[in-house]
Amino acid sequence: MRIVPSISLLVFSCFYLQVYTGSVSGTDTLFQGQIMAASDQLASPGNKFELGFFSTGSTALYLAIRMKNVPTKNIVWIANRDLPLSGSSMSLTINGDGYLVIVNGRTTYRVSDDDLSSSQNVSATLLDSGNLVLRNGNSDILWQSFDYPLNTFLPGMKLGYSKKTGKVWSLTSWLDQEDPNKGDFEVKMDSTTSNAFVLMRGNKIIWSSGAWNGKIFTDMPEMRLNYIFNYTMYSNENETYFSYSLYNPSILSRCTLDISGQIRQSTWLESNQQWNMFWAQPRELSCNIFNACGPFSSCSDGEFSRSCLCLRGFYRSENQIKQGQHRGCTRRIPLTCGTGENRDRFFKMNDMSCSAYAYNTSGHCLRWFGDILDLKQLSAKDTSGSTIFIRLAASEFDNGRGANNYIWIIAIPIGLLVLLPASFLVFRRRKSLKDRGEMDDTSQDILLFDVEMTITTSSSEFSDSENPGKRTRKDTAFPLFSFASVSEATENFSLENKLGEGGFGPVYKGKLLNGQEVAVKRLSKHGYMSPEYAMEGLFSVKSDVFSFGVLLLEIVSGKKNTGFYHSSSLNLIGHAWTLWEGERGVELVDPKLEDQVSYPMLQRYIHVGLLCVQEMAADRPTMSEVVSMLTNELTVVNSPKKPAYSNARSRRNNSNQPCSKPATFSVNNVTVSAMDPR
Repeated sequence: MRIVPSISLLVFSCFYLQVYTGSVSGTDTLFQGQIMAASDQLASPGNKFELGFFSTGSTALYLAIRMKNVPTKNIVWIANRDLPLSGSSMSLTINGDGYLVIVNGRTTYRVSDDDLSSSQNVSATLLDSGNLVLRNGNSDILWQSFDYPLNTFLPGMKLGYSKKTGKVWSLTSWLDQEDPNKGDFEVKMDSTTSNAFVLMRGNKIIWSSGAWNGKIFTDMPEMRLNYIFNYTMYSNENETYFSYSLYNPSILSRCTLDISGQIRQSTWLESNQQWNMFWAQPRELSCNIFNACGPFSSCSDGEFSRSCLCLRGFYRSENQIKQGQHRGCTRRIPLTCGTGENRDRFFKMNDMSCSAYAYNTSGHCLRWFGDILDLKQLSAKDTSGSTIFIRLAASEFDNGRGANNYIWIIAIPIGLLVLLPASFLVFRRRKSLKDRGEMDDTSQDILLFDVEMTITTSSSEFSDSENPGKRTRKDTAFPLFSFASVSEATENFSLENKLGEGGFGPVYKGKLLNGQEVAVKRLSKHGYMSPEYAMEGLFSVKSDVFSFGVLLLEIVSGKKNTGFYHSSSLNLIGHAWTLWEGERGVELVDPKLEDQVSYPMLQRYIHVGLLCVQEMAADRPTMSEVVSMLTNELTVVNSPKKPAYSNARSRRNNSNQPCSKPATFSVNNVTVSAMDPR
């Protein structure tokens, strides 16, 4: 692409006998000699894409291809990313030499820069794939927009390299949300590492997709969701490239490299009128890799993402917020370089990495001038951090210091006035309870337990006014009963006392010494019981998540987890995991659901179910995250790890081996019961 004198537009070949006139709006083709004005657009045959002069959010205009029938009007390609246009006099045409050019006043911008050898009868057609194709009279392709991708990878495009010419097809991020000029990140194929894709920031590789194994890239397990996408790696003596298509061509899909450096694969959901993100890589945008917060801001790592915060004395303008986090912050008050009380001062910041006016352990001072970039806020435990001093106007210190001192002067006395009496009241209350014997050890013999006392206590917590004169002991925690006493109360869990059986295990009738009868549930080996509770007696909110995951897999499969037998799996969880690892997750689905729920959603239900039944509680999502994953298809769903009990059959079959032990689920001698009325 280059700028050439506009006088070339006045030179026409002698062959040119027909002159095309009229507006091109509503058509899919621009013929040689026709002019597409700033207010005109080409539309693909199926109205999926349109070509015209569009704004990206600012006042500047670009010759761009965007999705036509999507309310968000996402731009997928721009011809003049490095030359924004203004006004309304620009136009698009094919000149006498067969080049596609933008004319804006006296400036001509050549869009198609390949050697066309003065081709004649040239036309430009916008296809339903989103590709703008330049052809000659013989329908030979002279140039196409798909060979010049920007930040969007559409089905049918290719990313790779030409062994013959050295040309590279890669994705490059925008500079910010409104400026399509080349940004900080690039995704391209690395010919030295089994054709893996790498994410570059400048000349530095910050992420890799892993090698191509014939189906997916090894470090991108999310690509297993291939019931929508058909991925292909093509290689011959001339070129090597990666491409993809859709099993259902009517689906709109795109893969984008956003300004943060994250690659996202999405499809359009017509029913919800929004983009559904299937996967995103890299999953975590850590400061160590993606510290692109811009000048005068620091990067801080969260649990799942990074955040950019302005330094003291700086702020983010509305324009910077609109452009994205990484565009940095602006100084609030200019430096004065004054003297006395008005002189600029330095603000101390601890546990930082990088630059300004820094002091390190060697005793030397390092000075920086200009913008401060790539600052990261480290934890206090990180010994690699340094202390930096940021130069600010004197008024920044006067306001901040005075306010802080005033706050502490007020806060400390108020805190003491509140905490001291509260501490005294708590001490008196605990002493009173101890004197009355109401802080006894809650571990006791269930045979001696008084159910009526507990029922009365529970009821009074909800309605003290109903029994104003009756005093009952308040239980400070769930009562703990020894396993031996529970066993004796149920006559060693005899069949005669068995009342029934649920998902968590059988329920038995127990009899106390005072004649009262209780129902005792003996947890069976999951049912729906989490492994940490079964093995160690540990219970948390993640235990409920595990139970929900089992239930979700049961609903999708139409099979019970308990009593499920398969040739290689003892339970439903193990069977689901085997199918998932073999990329055959849909085989788990109950045939009755096939006509009621779409396969992508059924696959997502299985995916979420396996996340919930992961062996380690810390790996499981919270219930709020589960709800988000099930109701919001834009939520990123990570790959599940091996679930609990997935190899239970192999353990049982190998129980005679010297180093193996039969699984036991009664490892603790204490049972926790909640005595509440039904």
